[in-house]
Amino acid sequence: MKTILTSLIVLITTISFTQEPPEKYQKIWNEINEGDPTNAQKELKKIIKTKPKDPWPYWMMGLSLHAQGSEPEKCAYFEQAIAADSSFAPAYYNLASNIDQDSLNYNRAEKLYTKAIELAGENYYYTARGDLYLRQKKYDLAIKDAKSAKLIEASDCYFANQIIIKSLYGQGKTADLKMFLKLNDPNNGGGPPEPEYQYFLGELYESWGESVKACPYFQQAVADTEFFLDMVDEGVLDKQLEQYRAKVAAICK
Repeated sequence: MKTILTSLIVLITTISFTQEPPEKYQKIWNEINEGDPTNAQKELKKIIKTKPKDPWPYWMMGLSLHAQGSEPEKCAYFEQAIAADSSFAPAYYNLASNIDQDSLNYNRAEKLYTKAIELAGENYYYTARGDLYLRQKKYDLAIKDAKSAKLIEASDCYFANQIIIKSLYGQGKTADLKMFLKLNDPNNGGGPPEPEYQYFLGELYESWGESVKACPYFQQAVADTEFFLDMVDEGVLDKQLEQYRAKVAAICK
């Protein structure tokens, strides 16, 4: 279950957190974002033949393959974008984001994210590396990257806040976590539907005896799960949705 939702969230966020290509590629870029990349891929292959040193077509080809699930092919295009231009930061970021779910790739992914940060320093490059540190339980490094992301873009802090919250929780720093949540709305800036994270936040407040504060997060967990119902096979999310709805019924009086 977690794997299914994680894959869908990764798909949503990977397309969301990308740089806009040059104006000359906007028509192709729009076709990719509209979810029907077939024509875009044909055009990009033609461009690659005539402009093999331009990293943008390789990068867009890689992104266009996300919905088709061809991991090796996607990564190959990001690799080719880097080969065409070693200063092309988006390719380092997207290559890293495609391999960083496998613990065997953690070291390489970290190096790729670091290179992207050195070249461009986008806030979501920091949150991506911070999330990688979080999964390795390198909590201090995760928090440092999350804070760097917030310094770059204070209004776009959903993922940075999530990293800090989970890191403080992982460290068992309850007092610091309570203070952070007092000063920061976890959902500020908005993010993709993440039912398990919303449920986690609800359980935090419930464990502290704060049912009133827990309720909105449990309700959001239900709403986020319902969002995914049309994206997965029938019945796949029934047990999870039943659990979340039961919690809402019990807590939200």
